[in-house]
Amino acid sequence: VMEWQKKMERIFIPYKKGIMESFEGYLKLKKYPLPHLNKNFLPDFPKIPLSKIHKTQFIKQPDVVMLFALFPHSFSYEKKRKNFLFYEERTLHKSSLSPSIHSLIAAQLGMETFAYRFLKLSVNVDLQDSYGNTGEGIHMANAGSSWQAFVRGIGGVIEKDGALLIQPHLPKHWEEISFKLFFKNSLIEIFIDHEKIRLKVLSSSLKTIDVIVYGKREKIGIKKEYVFSRRGEK
Repeated sequence: VMEWQKKMERIFIPYKKGIMESFEGYLKLKKYPLPHLNKNFLPDFPKIPLSKIHKTQFIKQPDVVMLFALFPHSFSYEKKRKNFLFYEERTLHKSSLSPSIHSLIAAQLGMETFAYRFLKLSVNVDLQDSYGNTGEGIHMANAGSSWQAFVRGIGGVIEKDGALLIQPHLPKHWEEISFKLFFKNSLIEIFIDHEKIRLKVLSSSLKTIDVIVYGKREKIGIKKEYVFSRRGEK
């Protein structure tokens, strides 16, 4: 553990004007406009020789945005938003895992239009064969990542300080979503609409589970339904 602590302290993250570089020297590369979107709403490949694309700011997938997904509480809202918008203009989404991560972070930032657009791109990777290779096998990692974009992004469910934090970001044209998940060996069913959140612990080895809903920390027990109102009523 001590050795890894030393390694962590030596990690260098290059910042310039609030932008976290994908790698040192990235901002010195040439910027081009993002190509037009194709019929699957993915960017066309730039009209640049493949041998020279590494000299541009185009990226295959958003490594910096992925960092925000892995460490959701380590960066400020402003820093995440600025970097998300910066890399959104430079990402070609040539990895099937790219749209789902964009969706997840966009939702957590409250950018529902972006979140919905990228979630559709993510689920259509196989439903509409948008990458043209589903015939070789479905994209299992993307399926899991789409689920995370839906639950952690649109549903706004993540862990914080030992509690289940729920901060939903439903698209305006959706009425309600529901899903089940395991948290601390407890199976929880969650229903979310624009006015309230309903929770029910279906099974658990614990007497109570801590949740944070609409900014308030509460304890919920097993086999009972809890309803939390956006207006602060319980």
